[in-house]
Amino acid sequence: GGPVLTGSLLLTFAAAVVLQRADTVPLAMVAAVLAGASVANIYPASISLVVSGFPHRADHAVARTTLLSSSTTILFPLLLGRLADTAGLDVAFWLVPVVSVLALGAIKLAGPLRPTRTIPAPSGLAPLPEGEFT
Repeated sequence: GGPVLTGSLLLTFAAAVVLQRADTVPLAMVAAVLAGASVANIYPASISLVVSGFPHRADHAVARTTLLSSSTTILFPLLLGRLADTAGLDVAFWLVPVVSVLALGAIKLAGPLRPTRTIPAPSGLAPLPEGEFT
């Protein structure tokens, strides 16, 4: 996977664990800032990775990635809240490092980026009949 995405997920994992274990407010604040900074890179790094993997169908790849990302953005807090209500907030927050590890596993399963031949994307415009002005 992309080094920025992998690094962001690793930092998210580490910051979430430190935040869970923090015994002082300053340590918790530093961990929260690091977690926020690392999470902020995940979407753009994911888009970059997907586009580089599917340069000939970048529009479809970005659309699907955005759909998945948006769905996750809506559903994850609901899942986290439900888990917090049933098992407690401490247990629910462990979902963040678990999901980070699952995402790293998915990147590992996808394998390394393979060099691809860049194919220009079609413009989407139908060719004009012969004799028409452009």
